[in-house]
Amino acid sequence: GIEYDNAEEAQKRAFTLQLLLRLKAANVPLDAVGIQSHIRAGSPHSFGKGIREFVASARQMGLQVFITEMDVNDDELAYDDVGKIDHAIAAVYSDYLTTVLAEPAVTVVLTWGVSDAHTWLNNPMRKQRHPNRLQRPLPFDESYRPKEAFFAMRESFDQRKV
Repeated sequence: GIEYDNAEEAQKRAFTLQLLLRLKAANVPLDAVGIQSHIRAGSPHSFGKGIREFVASARQMGLQVFITEMDVNDDELAYDDVGKIDHAIAAVYSDYLTTVLAEPAVTVVLTWGVSDAHTWLNNPMRKQRHPNRLQRPLPFDESYRPKEAFFAMRESFDQRKV
């Protein structure tokens, strides 16, 4: 919950940085910080300056940054067209990864699963805004075919200038 540029997540970023500084000051062996990156397509908030500054601050402390558990929830999208959903999800992957990969401290990017076939977002126990529509949050579809998100991720990695 620190990815978006809004007041709540800015406060979480500040608290997290304070914690990291305290841990470093106490000589706690700390090499990296992970950002879970469960992000949302259709969110009213964007990411940019806040997450970039957070990652730069972590780098200044000598920390690597790991993007972990990354997936893109599509609950906030109002349409059911799979092509439009996949396009919106790919755009979020592209925007987010382009933003965080601009900082050399980001050394790892992991998704929360590989294929939509086993995503936690389709767990029947989880409350969903569109219960009759399966989520498509990962780079590969349920048959392990690459989706637009995969190509957006690859393009973000290829364009990285570090």
